[in-house]
Amino acid sequence: MSEFKGTPGPWEVIESLHEGLVVIHKESLEEGQGWIGYTSIASELQGRDDANLIAAAPELLSALDLILSYHDEGNCVLHREDVSSARAAISKALGQ
Repeated sequence: MSEFKGTPGPWEVIESLHEGLVVIHKESLEEGQGWIGYTSIASELQGRDDANLIAAAPELLSALDLILSYHDEGNCVLHREDVSSARAAISKALGQ
């Protein structure tokens, strides 16, 4: 698999007073007296379900890549259509 060049996971969903639901880099969250700072991954989300899916993206990409590597090594058998769909999803995630 090509390397993901975006912000590494883990990501999480928070509810910001000013922005509403925001997906952030989990390890970037800092809070002080009257302030909060974080690295935003995605904002202006339509709902918690969208936010949860986006926050899970790094783990989903990693898991899909691992499953395909097992398949390529002959350690599990997947249907041809499933392999094609998985490779297409990885390419889409990597902007290829």
